[in-house]
Order: sequence, then structure tokens, then C-alpha cells
Amino acid sequence: MAEPTWTPEAEALMARVPFFVRGIARKAVLKAAEAEGVTEIDPAFVARVRAKTQRKGG
Repeated sequence: MAEPTWTPEAEALMARVPFFVRGIARKAVLKAAEAEGVTEIDPAFVARVRAKTQRKGG
């Protein structure tokens, strides 16, 4: 499967993540997108992944 595309708005959200965890956050979003078959990452998807991650304590 090809890597999903990011909307400009989702990219802008990721740019606000602190640089020292940005790579980890991006990988988490990409992993979730692959698991769910998402082809385009938008702000709503980023928010969902963030909420799931926060519920897990990480």
C-alpha cells in the first residue's frame, strides 16, 4: 500500500508538535492510517489518533 497523502491542514497540525517528538507522532499517525486503510490524512484523523494515544497513556 502506498503511503497516504496529508492535507495541508493536517501537515500544519503536525508542524505544531514539538520537534523532538514530531517523528514519533508522524509514525503513529501513519501506522494508524495503514491499519485503518486511510488514504488521506486530515485534521480529524490526526485528532482521532491523538485521542487514542492519550487514552493509552502515551
